[in-house]
Amino acid sequence: MEIVDFDSNLWNIAVQTHLKVHEALMTNEFIRLHGIYRIDQSWLWDWIISAAQLNILGKRKDFVLHGCKMYQCRFRHSKAQETIRTCFYEIFKNSDLKQKMNFDDVFVRPEMPYVLTDRVLSTLKQVCFNMNIKQPILITGAEGCGKSELLLTLASFCGQRVHQLNITPETEPSALVGQLVPNDDKDESGPNYGKTLIWQNGCVTQAYTNGQWVLLDNLGTAESSVLERLNPVLEQKPMLILTEKGDVDEQIMHENYQLVATMTPPDTRQQLQMNLTGSGNELSPALYNRFAVIHMQDLTFDITHDSDELKMIAKALLSDESDVDHQLV
Repeated sequence: MEIVDFDSNLWNIAVQTHLKVHEALMTNEFIRLHGIYRIDQSWLWDWIISAAQLNILGKRKDFVLHGCKMYQCRFRHSKAQETIRTCFYEIFKNSDLKQKMNFDDVFVRPEMPYVLTDRVLSTLKQVCFNMNIKQPILITGAEGCGKSELLLTLASFCGQRVHQLNITPETEPSALVGQLVPNDDKDESGPNYGKTLIWQNGCVTQAYTNGQWVLLDNLGTAESSVLERLNPVLEQKPMLILTEKGDVDEQIMHENYQLVATMTPPDTRQQLQMNLTGSGNELSPALYNRFAVIHMQDLTFDITHDSDELKMIAKALLSDESDVDHQLV
């Protein structure tokens, strides 16, 4: 791709349009009808980069229509697509934006909305309450019930960056707090130039010091050494000292820091199998007590008894055209 000149006016109006779409997607009415879409800057970058590749950055009309198509392609509902066209029209005032468009020349996969069902809302209310009182949160529930997606969606809603770590029996404490790594910096003006090893913060340390969230998935599979290293930040007054780095002073905890975790509690048969293989264990009562533990109910897949939740999900994932049947059976 050739280098293109930076057009501040074009960039500003593209950002303005993106923010207009973001605002529309966050309204109660849009979420009720279509679900939550985790819109982020990647949508904007995809538009700009694609326009540059097609060499239409200097062609205002083509640039606008292409962006409108790309944003619309992320939705399956025609009414949601209409909302996108309205947002673009309010910024660019182009009459072509009021018409339905052909997406054959745009290759963008539709996004998966997160649907706020009663089951999800019940869990979400408990999570928000415990976040307000600054508690570490552990969500338990069956595999695939939506624990991680709920937390990631909430973080997106709050404008928070999440450091997500999928814990396995092979995960080491360094993944949480950090470690010394070889220095590959060749820039003579860089602060680490000439050093053989430099310190690299782990996911918990990054979130702790920068005021972000850290999501530890599958906490029940962690080895005891990982859980022991996690203990100080789970105290009523969290504390983090990077002893591995040689520090003796506490790190300053940012007020927006939040630790959340998920795990699937093993049933009796699973627990026996894991004890034999050493692949995971139930958390100790002492460790449970350090968290605000919230249980998320599993999704019921009994389509013979008109599941309202399944209907809501099917309605959000399928097109809303009149010829589409949303019935489960």
